[in-house]
Amino acid sequence: MAARLPWQVDEAARALKESGYTFDVAYTSMLKRAVETTWLLLKELNLIHVPVWKHWHLNDRSYGALTGHSVAEFQDAYGAETVQSWRRSLSARPPPFQPNHPYDPAATGRYARWEDRDGNRQAVHVPQGESLADAIARCGPVWDAISRDLKEGKNVLVAAHGNSLRGLVQACMYTIYTPCPWSP
Repeated sequence: MAARLPWQVDEAARALKESGYTFDVAYTSMLKRAVETTWLLLKELNLIHVPVWKHWHLNDRSYGALTGHSVAEFQDAYGAETVQSWRRSLSARPPPFQPNHPYDPAATGRYARWEDRDGNRQAVHVPQGESLADAIARCGPVWDAISRDLKEGKNVLVAAHGNSLRGLVQACMYTIYTPCPWSP
């Protein structure tokens, strides 16, 4: 499920409840709108006891220096074709965050304290600007954790963002047809 507005989450929760869905574990990104979506869904489904794993690999694509600015501003500076390439191309990366950029996630302490679900602290190198391919590839390791839960018969809720959900679908399809390059 993509992160949504509160009324959309209420509608989704109602539909899930009416259809008899329940969840044993939830995964979400570390971004506010996905975390809040997860909380609202679990509250509405009366599943607040379910473990929630916040995973930075599920964060939305990093648009680097474009973050917090309008598309028109960057089109004026770099040209519409270049900006469109950064936003829609599989391989083009936008410019990285500049020093002291107010939206640079690396400047927060949030990622310095990140632990995986097994309690292992890991160094997090928050992307400074990603291509769509970078964002998709970043979802492979979290797919391993989700698929482990699925193999154990658990019902899994994932509340994330469009690009990271695309990445999970790609990771799922990749594991169906070939061995995972990110797994041991």
